[in-house]
This record gives sequence, C-alpha cells and structure tokens, in this order.
Amino acid sequence: LKSDMTENDFFDFALILKEGILEEDVGKIQLMFHNYGFTAKELPKSGAKPSLILLRLFNWQRLGTEAELRKIMLDITFKHQDKLQEVKEKLHHKIYENEKKSQFKMSSLEKMRTTLNEQLKEGEPTIDSHEEVLEKLLPSSDRSRFVWNIIRGMTLSDAGREWKEMQKSKRKAYKEEDALYLFLQHEGYVEEYIPLHTMPNRTKQMMAKFKGWKCPTDEIRDYLGDEAAFYFEWMMHYTNWLIVPGILGLIITLIDKRNPADSFLCGVFEVVVVLWGVLFCIFWTRRAKELQVEWGSYKIEVFQESIRPEFRGQDRIDPVTLQIVKATSKGFKIQKYIESLLLCLPWFFCSCLMMICFLNLNGFLKKANESDEVVALLRIDYLADYAESGEVFDPEGSGWGPYLPPLMQPLVTMIFNFIFRMIAEYTTERENHKSQAGYYNSLITKRFIFEFCDCFIPLFYVAFVRLNIRELRILLLSYFMTDEVRRVICEAIIPVLFAKTEAVIKKEDFKRMKSTKVNIHQTEASLREECEGAEYEPFDDYMEMVIQFGYIVFFAGSLPIVSFLSLVFNAVEMRSDLFKLMSSTRRPYMKKMTDIGIWKPIQEFMAFTALFSNLIIFSFGSAQLAGIFPSWFTVKWQMDDVTGDFVFDDDGMKLFDEIDFKTGSTWKGVLAFFTLEHFYIATFCLMLILLPRVPDWVAVFDKRSSYAKLKKLEKKRDKKMNKLRDDLISKRVFVHTSMGAFGIPGMPKTPET
Repeated sequence: LKSDMTENDFFDFALILKEGILEEDVGKIQLMFHNYGFTAKELPKSGAKPSLILLRLFNWQRLGTEAELRKIMLDITFKHQDKLQEVKEKLHHKIYENEKKSQFKMSSLEKMRTTLNEQLKEGEPTIDSHEEVLEKLLPSSDRSRFVWNIIRGMTLSDAGREWKEMQKSKRKAYKEEDALYLFLQHEGYVEEYIPLHTMPNRTKQMMAKFKGWKCPTDEIRDYLGDEAAFYFEWMMHYTNWLIVPGILGLIITLIDKRNPADSFLCGVFEVVVVLWGVLFCIFWTRRAKELQVEWGSYKIEVFQESIRPEFRGQDRIDPVTLQIVKATSKGFKIQKYIESLLLCLPWFFCSCLMMICFLNLNGFLKKANESDEVVALLRIDYLADYAESGEVFDPEGSGWGPYLPPLMQPLVTMIFNFIFRMIAEYTTERENHKSQAGYYNSLITKRFIFEFCDCFIPLFYVAFVRLNIRELRILLLSYFMTDEVRRVICEAIIPVLFAKTEAVIKKEDFKRMKSTKVNIHQTEASLREECEGAEYEPFDDYMEMVIQFGYIVFFAGSLPIVSFLSLVFNAVEMRSDLFKLMSSTRRPYMKKMTDIGIWKPIQEFMAFTALFSNLIIFSFGSAQLAGIFPSWFTVKWQMDDVTGDFVFDDDGMKLFDEIDFKTGSTWKGVLAFFTLEHFYIATFCLMLILLPRVPDWVAVFDKRSSYAKLKKLEKKRDKKMNKLRDDLISKRVFVHTSMGAFGIPGMPKTPET
C-alpha cells in the first residue's frame, strides 16, 4: 500500500472540523481513516478558519473493488475484441464504438496494463503497476464518486475501538453497522465532507474547450460527474431548439410593431410554440437515451448507488431478493407526507398573501374595477390606494414611484424562497426517504411548486382572470427582464470581476509556493478557499431555465420576442454556469444519473398544459381570434376626450380599448377553444406514435446487449452441466439408465458404464 504522497498526488476530500475539537480526537479521526486505506493530513486552525483533515485514498484495491461493483465501462479495447471490425460496416457506428468499451474487472488489471503499454506513444513512460492503471483509466469524477462511496460505507466496526471513547451522547445507542461519517457529524466532530478539485488551472482549461455554443459535456462529465454533464447537455439541447421560435418571434415583432399581441401572426406563433414544446421534450428523451449508452449509465445499479445511510427502518424480507432489508410501512410514509404538508402550507399561504399585496401595489386591483367579484375579494384598500391615479405608485405616473413595486417584488420573493428552502429541507429529512433519488425528488417538488407559484400566479391572474393581454405583456416583460438581467450581473459580470481581482493575489501565492516541495496546485490557501466556497446547487440552475421555458410556452403569443431574448441570454448563461462551477463553487458530489431527474416530467407537464393557457389567450384574452372571425366581435374604439374623434397610431390605424363577443356569439369562442384543443391533443398523440422515444440504434444496442447476456448465461450453464457429466463419469458412479431423461449432455445410458 502506498501511503506517502508525491508532488503530483491530490487530496480527494476535506473534513471541516467543528470548533473546539481536541487535538487527541483529531488524531483518532486520522487513525480511523488511515487504517481503512487513507492518507490523512491535518491543517490546523488558522485565525477564524477551522481545522481541516485532508484525505487521499491510497488503497487501490478498495478503489478497484468499488469500480467493479459499480460496473464501470472503460474506453479500452482488448485484442480479442477485434472481431467487431468484421461487422463494423453492418452496424451503426455508435453501436460499434460503445460495444468496444470494456467493463472494469479487477481480474483484468494485468491485461489492461499490457494493452495500455502497447498503445503508448514514443517517449511516454510505461505503466508498471495496477495502481497506475486505475489512475490512467478512471475519470476524475468516478474516482471522487468511489471515494465518497467508500467514506459513506465505512462503519463503526471499521473504525476500531476509538469510536466508543469518542461517543458524547450516551443516550443514543450506536450499532457496529452504523455509518462512521454520520457518527462523526452527530457527535460534533465533523461539520462537512467536501470533495476537492484535482485539476490544475481548471477554469482556464475547461473554458478554453468551450467552442461557440458547443459545450464540452464529455470533459465536464469526466471531471464534474453525470449530474453537471446532463445539465449542460440539456441546456445545449434547449438553446439549440430555441433557434426556430427565437427567429420566428423576432420576425413577428419586427413585422407587426403596431399591436403585436393582438395580431393574427401571434396566433400562428402560439400554435408553433405549443407544438415546439412537445417536440422539444420528445427529442430530449431520445437524446437522453443516447447519452445513457455513450456514458455507460445503462449499466448502473440504482439500488446500490442511491441508498441513503440516513434511512431508518425495520428489518423485513425483500420479496424480490428474499434478503433482509430495512423498510418502512406505507402508513408511516403517508403520516410523514401529511406532516410535511401541514408544515409547508402556512408558508405557502404567506407567499400568496405577499403576491396579493403586490397585486394591489402594482395597480391591478383599482377601485374602478371593484364591481368585479375577484377584484373585490383580493383588494386591500390600504395598499391599493397607493396605486390609484395621482398616487405615489400610480402605474401611469412619473418619477420612480411606478417602478418601485416591480423592483421590490423579486427581492421579497428571494427572501421568501430562502426561508422556504430551509422548511423544505427540514420536512424532507423527516420523511425518511430510503433512496437518494426519492429524497431529491421530494425536495425539488416542494421547492418547485413554491417558486413556480411565486413567478406565475400574478401572470395567470392578469391573463386568465382580467383577460388583459396588454397588462400581461408589461408584467411578463418586467418579470422576464428582471430575471435575465439579474442572472447576467450576478453569474457573469460580478464573478469575472472578482476572478480578475483575485488572479493577482493567487499569482503571487503561486510564485511563493513554487519553490517548496509540496503539491503547488493544492496549497493551504487554495484548499481553505475551496472549503469556504458555496455548495453547488443544481436546483437554482434548472429552476431558472424551467421558469424561462414557462415564460415562452405559457404566453407565447403575448410577447414573441421573449423566445429570441432567451436564445441570446442562454448563450451567456451556459458559459457563466460553467465558469461558476469551475471557479467559485465547491466541487459537487458525484452522482451517477440516467437523465435530468424529476425536471423531465416537470417540463413535459408544462409543455402539455401550455396548450390551455395559449388557447385562453387566443380565444378570450386578445383580438387574435377577432382577426379571423371579425363578425363575432364588437369593438370599443379609443376616443379623444377633447374632440371626441377616433385615436390613430403612427401608421394611421385606429386604436381600440376592448374587443368583446357580440351577444349570442360567446358560444362560438368556446367552440373555437375546444376545436383547437382537440386538434392539439390529436397532434400530440400522433407525434408520440410517429416519433419513438428510443432511437433506432439504441434499441438495437439494447437488444444486442440482452442477447449477449443470454448467450453468456447459456455458456455458463453448459459449462456447469459438462463439469457435472465429467465428474459423474470420472467417479464411475452407477447411473440408472432413466437418468438420461433429465437432459444431462453425454449421460451414459448403459448400466455397465
């Protein structure tokens, strides 16, 4: 076992120790990890900065065993696989490329070492040990994931007797099979476990691989893991698909400047965007299936990957494996879900009250509309009076007053979201989820519903209750631009400015450390800076894009230019997100994934329900339907208060205040609504039938994999049967002639034999 670190070795993880920990206990923690195959080094407390314990796994056998358990596929081809060349031209090139990959096995390490040495270029050093084979073949993300699995898999029995001496809470009864890393956290020794960066000059290297809109997702996966890679692949897919509606929305905005929201072209644009949303979801599913094969995710063991050590349950027999496992009853789960609902509802009602207050301050609930039952119900006189004509928040007034409520609302919303995040994490932890995927899905669902309502309830009120497309355009543009500009400033401009400022300091520190015999890429200053960084939160990145997706598909015809602006902002967003991941956040915990998780059904649900929101706007909330059937409507034109004449725009067209259904024609609008709704649903079904969600080459690859497994099982069965036959013959066991009926190959049928 190699326990001495060289200059080129990196620490894998850092343990942030809690304040006041004794030096004796620090030594015991180091000894626990060292006995399990880790190099453990302490960085003592420096001023206000806490003590750290740095870990590097030097037991390569444990690392290899973990890799074999997780069925890792490696980009290495053995000589016996050259027979694939014979069928290369008969198969899709991606099938050939992925079938060449080999599954990692500890028994094949020597064969891998020989193969790698044969592939070396002139001047490259030879690979002399199995440890070097692992370092060469395993991506950095897989190593980090395996080390974290090993840390989480360490039990108190692996720690020796030291844990009994370190136990503080005598009331809690620990067992030998309990997780060590949870014990150290619960007993107040360790604050956090932080995966460390291991790529020198990582930001510069990764950003240099970003070409145009082409994101280096393969390199991101090798270093940051599947979760980050799937996000950037989905982001790139989404941005590329935005090109068509973006250009079309720009053209419609330029063609019809007079009154674009009521233009017939916007109705056509709504049809295009609704169908586009469904096609986008279908083709993303196809792309995700391809990535599962290309990234080896189709072989993962979900149960082994996702089990949570925090889960507590009773011993029960699994009906599938017939083994004893931890489980909880359905009644217990329902009880915990009800408790979570009761804890989350009060804050949800507070959020709704906050939105009603801002509807009053924004002037959407004026006295003139008090005859409306909804306005009378939601109006708060004390707040709504500030938005009346001539008051400080009058939307048509001058000065800064009208802009204050729209600017204040996102800030208050951010505070509410931050508080609800803590409530959601607390309630989700109480639900005692067995799998990590179940935990994340429950947490994301709570936070998504809360933040979705914050963003869209005011827009839905204006669009579906007030049926005022002009107010909807103003509010939608305000929300959209506020979100996009905030992201550009907070995630692109400010981080770049800070990075340039810190580059000078880091350069001096690099020069100072360069002459010392330590790893210059992991100095004490850089390690402490990593541990102080913010934890990577994929929820925020996904939520921003899903909200943007909602702005586009829910209100397509209201503001067509949103699609084009989203295309422009997303080009910046991809780069800023990658820059943030590489420079200002901690390295994420690596997780094996097969898709974007619960965000996929969320976007599919939004794409489907968008047909109803667009139909309401088309049929009842705008003049788009009136452009097709003008005889169904009566128009109330704008009149000059002084002269009493019609009001014209710059193009000489009369302006209108309202367009209402003529008496007895409302049913025609309802008929148009349901006719288009049936058309959309029929088209959706047709697309799902004609566009399979699994690409042809992936389907062939899956069938070939299943066939190969079947042949392997048959070969294994025949080998056992032949061995049994040989054993029976070699021992000269008397066999009755009827034994041949049992189907044993080569069974002698004569008593003499």
